[in-house]
Formats: sequence, C-alpha cells, structure tokens
Amino acid sequence: MKLGGYIRKEGNNLVSTCNTCGKDVKLNDETKDWFGSGYFCPICKNKLAIEFEGRTYDAEELLNLEWNPTLLKRANKINGTLYSALGSSSQDWETFMALNYIAANDKSIGNPLDIIDADEKDEMDILLLFDNKNEKYIGFLDWTTYDGEYGNDYMNSDLLFQIYILEEERRKGNGSKALKFWAENYAKKADGKFGIELSPNSQLKEVLLNLGYAEEVDGKFIPKNFYVSPEFDKQIDRSIPVRKSNLKGID
Repeated sequence: MKLGGYIRKEGNNLVSTCNTCGKDVKLNDETKDWFGSGYFCPICKNKLAIEFEGRTYDAEELLNLEWNPTLLKRANKINGTLYSALGSSSQDWETFMALNYIAANDKSIGNPLDIIDADEKDEMDILLLFDNKNEKYIGFLDWTTYDGEYGNDYMNSDLLFQIYILEEERRKGNGSKALKFWAENYAKKADGKFGIELSPNSQLKEVLLNLGYAEEVDGKFIPKNFYVSPEFDKQIDRSIPVRKSNLKGID
C-alpha cells in the first residue's frame, strides 16, 4: 500500500487520486475515516489525506520529516543513522497514525498490527523512528502504563504494545536497536521488569532472545527482565521461537 494521493480541487470538491489503486475519490463525509481526522479510499482502503489545522494534506506528506519542523530538534541518536523522537506534538501523532495505518495493512507480516484509534491518544506514548541521514521514517513503538486491569502485579510499569519497522528497512537490526533503546531509556519498570503485549507465536521472541531479555530453557521461551501482558500470558506459545530469517515485521 502506498499512502496518500494527489489532491486537487474540482468545482467545490477536493478530489484525491489514490496512490495505491488510482481511484479518484472525493474528500467528504462519505470518505472520512472513523479513527481520526483523515479520508480513505473506498476501493482499496488506503489512507488518502488528513485535515490538520485548517488545511487538507496528502497523507504521503506525513512521512516527510520536513512536515514536522520540531522533530530533529527533539531527536535522540540510537545507533548510526537511526534516531528517535518521543511523541509530543500533534504532528507526531498524525505521523504515527499514518505509519500505524501502513502497519495494519502490511501483508508482508504474518499478524498485521492493530489500527490505533484517535481516542487512545491520551492513554499512549509513542516513539517515532527515523533515518537521520536519508531523512525518512522507518517505524515506531507504542506503549502505555499498566493500570492493573488484569491484576496488581507490575502496577505502573510500562507495557509495550507494538513495534514496527517498514518493510524496506528490515534486515538491518533496527528493531533490536530500537527495542533496546526504549527498554533502557523510556520503559518504566516494576520489580525490575517492563511489560510486553506478546501475542501467541509473536515474531518478537527472537529479538528478545538476541537481546538477552529472554532465554531458552529446555526448548521453552522464558522471559527474564520483562513480563508478558496478563491478557496474553496464558496464550503465548513458549516453544522455541522462529528463526531470525523468518522475522518479517520487527528487525
């Protein structure tokens, strides 16, 4: 899926030509999405545009670092040309929503990520990942503070929801570097552990093993310095995880 589409005015209407399927789509109430301020293509469900501060922007613009003028001033180096910025502005959120939409429609990974609803903004933290040299976004992490919904263990620790690396930026170790950076610099811990919403058969297990955050004991996957979200703990496949060559959405 190629985000966005060329926007032009036809009479009283704004029309976008979808970058994915080529359909001409009127940007109106009928094509407005339900989870944010944007518009979608009714044919291929591509995110076409957003309304932001009184203007309509091609969704593809959100992936341009220049669209977010304060990003570089707030950035932290992770490793090499890999940088991150903690979400703190409305532009950060719109870019995250665009990247999240790509992740939710990424057919190259076995379990596409969930679409985050705009109503969840106040409950989440986000970390945008980008290549500073080539001036492009490469992915994101998002997390929340565990509020005891499933029990009082690990109250007020941070619970990682999703980590995503764009398909063309994988096989470079970016997922491992980003996760390690997050765990060491942002993740609040309880009893020395942060949380991960680790779904059954998650491709993240190999990354966690490589970082030393988990270990294999008698062929079983055993967390060390993190806990699995109580919602998923009883479901998780604790057998030996997939090999790194099969990791598709993370590293």
